[in-house]
Amino acid sequence: MAVVVPAPAGVQAMLVENSPEKFYKPPYVGGAGWIGINLDRVTDEELEFHIREAWRLIAPRKLQAEEVP
Repeated sequence: MAVVVPAPAGVQAMLVENSPEKFYKPPYVGGAGWIGINLDRVTDEELEFHIREAWRLIAPRKLQAEEVP
């Protein structure tokens, strides 16, 4: 089971190269820099980090300004 999230430019290649057991380039959206995350291979903390980063990439600025730390 996996989740697919957007990633900042250059991050996809780094993650896939350094940890191919955890991350992969998903079909269709992989060409746009999204990463696939194998859920059984990452810690909860790693997953939370990547989901928060993905949210920051796509959330409207107004919502980001309201984000609770």
